[in-house]
Amino acid sequence: LRTLTLLDDLELSIRSTCCLKRAGIDTVAKLIELTEEDLRTIRNMGPKSRNEIIETLNLEDMQPEDIDTDAPLFGEGLGLDSIDALELIVLMEKKYGIKLRDASKGKEIFKSVRVMADYIEKNRTK
Repeated sequence: LRTLTLLDDLELSIRSTCCLKRAGIDTVAKLIELTEEDLRTIRNMGPKSRNEIIETLNLEDMQPEDIDTDAPLFGEGLGLDSIDALELIVLMEKKYGIKLRDASKGKEIFKSVRVMADYIEKNRTK
């Protein structure tokens, strides 16, 4: 699961990005709150663009409306595991210049999609 702050960081096609931005969707947090029906109502957002968004977020087995941004990332929430945690740490360092030096802080940061997005927004250096 890739949870990023800015929509541009998803590297979606120009068409998908423009459709979302015209609809006022400029962050991933806003995007994952949309249902598939919401996506259908966005002007020029066709099935190809909707599928691209779901694939880019690595949500093939779930729909965006299935994600509770306040649910835990690990365990009973989104069900991420330790490998996912390592991928998130690498992603934060590569994309945002954020280095986690304290493992205990990781538990705090990865509490939920919303907490992680807020942390990235406040601490990014890139």
